Order: sequence, then structure tokens, then C-alpha cells
Amino acid sequence: MMRILSLRNALMFVLLALVFVVTSTAQSVPEFDVDYVSTRTSRTDRTKVDFFTKIALNQLKFLSRSGQFVAQYEVTTEVFETNSKGQAIRKVLSNNWDRIVQIKNYAETQSDQIFDLTTNSLELSPGSMMGQVTIEDKNSGKTFVREFALLVRGFSAENKPITMSDLSLVDDYSPSRTNFTPNVSNTLGSDRSEAVFNFDVFAKEAISLTVSYSVQQLKNSARRPSVRNLLNFRPDGSNLETVGVANWNSKPLRVKPGENSGVVSIPLKDLKAGAYQINVLLKGEKGETYDAAAKVFHIQWMGLDQQLNDIDRAISQLRYIAKENEISQIRNQSTSAKRADMFMDFWRKRDPTPGTKRNEAMEEYYYRIFHVNRNFGRFNDGWQTDQGEVYVRFGEPSFIQKHPYNFGSAQAYEVWYYENIGKKFIFIDKSGVGDYKLLRPIWDERNRM
Repeated sequence: MMRILSLRNALMFVLLALVFVVTSTAQSVPEFDVDYVSTRTSRTDRTKVDFFTKIALNQLKFLSRSGQFVAQYEVTTEVFETNSKGQAIRKVLSNNWDRIVQIKNYAETQSDQIFDLTTNSLELSPGSMMGQVTIEDKNSGKTFVREFALLVRGFSAENKPITMSDLSLVDDYSPSRTNFTPNVSNTLGSDRSEAVFNFDVFAKEAISLTVSYSVQQLKNSARRPSVRNLLNFRPDGSNLETVGVANWNSKPLRVKPGENSGVVSIPLKDLKAGAYQINVLLKGEKGETYDAAAKVFHIQWMGLDQQLNDIDRAISQLRYIAKENEISQIRNQSTSAKRADMFMDFWRKRDPTPGTKRNEAMEEYYYRIFHVNRNFGRFNDGWQTDQGEVYVRFGEPSFIQKHPYNFGSAQAYEVWYYENIGKKFIFIDKSGVGDYKLLRPIWDERNRM
């Protein structure tokens, strides 16, 4: 399995899918990230599970010692058997290890963008379980806890010539390197050009394989995907439990007997912010599927600063979430600096995770502004169009029915369905040039499904 390097890359938390028609319940942002990878071990009845934890340095207390700043913490990993409801009923295993962090620069100890990464491996029986990781800061006495669903895959089939490990999103891949840094948060910024996933392939003999892979956008899921239904593939993969349309690609992979390394690279230029699932299949020369793995990852939009460069414009764009008198109060401040302060105060009051650096509500709102300006701004700014307003208010539709113009037919129109709020909105291109207008006002009861 891959070896781990020291981690200094900035990691971002999951971009929350907020709906602005209701008040969102604030959710606590985890103080550290956890991920795991199941892989093969020498015992046929057990699976090796590599656990990764990553914590920002500013979460730890550093003490000055011999010209350095030192933090100490203990990591405890516990695994629980669960019942049919996913509730922990019995502790299966517990393991702990100590970590010492030494930093020369005091400013780095206060950073939320510099991280310490640890890894530990356990051997577990395959199955669905619950994991809990606890970090105890020895200098401050603070304790941080993360719970997560733990799906341990099995590799024991004697007649299975090819098996593969779980997928691991990596931050620093290059073909010439053998050491990779795992992206423990499984989150990438939208400024990244690609997502690279590493995996191990275990083969009984040398063979030529085809690696088939697809990426699907998830609508409301941050859970680890179930692999159970990924193990009986039709040749075209059509029996996958999918959300969205899977577009499959493939690449050759020649493996030798024993352990081999594989990699899949996904271009990000056409993927918008949100949650995605990557599916990877290993196929033989006749199209038979030997093994499969899947992983959820997230893309976080990185364009908020650009959206806020023009503060007066950003204030005007509040109209779909703020009351008129709130916008007037912000706009009527005597200086640009005072307008900016009141603008930020408006968003601070709506921050679902106060006390953290990010304001996910503001990020989501201005991502929607960015999205509609890019997609609906043919004649006006996208956020000022009817389609732009509906998208900013309610987010991405559950699905869209498009009825383009045909000679001799009625005007082109689109129907946007929002199953989560029980509404649909009809847009008609009355001019015939792609300028879609809302048939009925947003508040009209006839929009109900």
C-alpha cells in the first residue's frame, strides 16, 4: 500500500448544499478529518484497513521547548459491530498511538491551513461496522471525536484472480513518484485541474486488464458508497446504483503477479461544485469484471473572492435572500468600507458554522450567482434573469424537461421540477432567441406539483 508523506497542503471542508427558502440548521464542522482504505492482507479471513487522520495545527496546543514549539496528542481508533439500524452494539477492536509535532515557526502553530497527518493500520473482519476516532491533546486536555460508517471489504475468494483495494484520492501524484499524500478530507478546490485516485491491484498471475471508470454527481449524499452492489456487474455497468448519468471511460493496465499500483485521473474542468462518486471496474480481456471500488469526493468552489470584488454589486445581488430594508441599510452607509462591514455582518448572522473561517451559506449563495451568470447571461447578467432568480433561490432543480422549438410547433419551453419543495417552474422562450421568461410568478400557487 502507498507510503505517507508529511502533509502541508491546505484542505477544505465539504461544501454544504444549502437551500435558502428555509433556515438551515447549523452543523458543527469537524476539528479533524478521517479517511480509511481497505486492502488485502496475507490472512484470507481478514482485511487490512489503513486509517488516516489530519488535524489543523491551530487545533493543538504548542509548548515552547528548546527553541521549538511542541504539541503532543493521542489518537484512538475504535471499531464497533452494528445492528440492522447501523447502531453500535459491541466494540470489536480498539487501538491507540501517540503523536509528537515539532514546529520551529510560532506563526505556523496558529494556522488552520497547515496540517499534521497520521496513519495507522488494523486488521479487521470484512463487514459493515462503525468507526470512531478520538484525538486527545495532551497539552490542553481537549478531546475531539469523529464517528463514521466503516465498510470493510473482503478479499478472501480463493478463485478470484484479481482484486483491488479501496480508492484513495491523492494530492501530489506524479508518474515518477512512488509516495503519495492522501487527501484525507476527499475535497478539492475548483481551481484544481484534475482529481487523481490511487489503488492497489493484487494479481495471481500477469494479465492485461481494462480499467473502466465513471464519475457521477450526487444530489444529497456525503456517505461512503456501498460496494455491495458493485460486485455483480453487467458488461456495460448498467446495474450500478447511480445518481445521475454515468459516462464511462477506460484505460489499459498490465499487471504482474503480486501487488501492483493503479491510478485514475479525472479532469475537473467540466465539474461544478458539489459531491461526486467515482466508480472503478477492473475488467478482463473478455469484458468480465474481476473487482470494483467506489468513492465519494467533493469539489469546493474557490471563486468567492472574485464574486465579492465589487462590493456594491455583491450588495445588489442580495435581493433573493435579504429584505429590501436590509439592502437599503447596507447600501446607505457613507463609505465603501462601512458598506463592506455591514455586508459581512449580514452574512455572519447566517453562518451555519460560526467560529470557523468559512461561511458556507455565503459561499453557496454566491456560487449560485456565479453559476447563473455563466449559464443564463445571454442578454442580461444571469442573476437578473428569471431562470437565474429561481436557481439562486432554490438551487439546482431535481430534474428539467426541455422542449425546444421545432418548425410548426409551439414556443420552446422548459419545466424545472423541485421535488424537495413540491414545486415546478415553467419558462417560455417567447422571443425565440433563448430568453426564457417565467410563466407564472414564483409565489403563484399554480407552481405546486
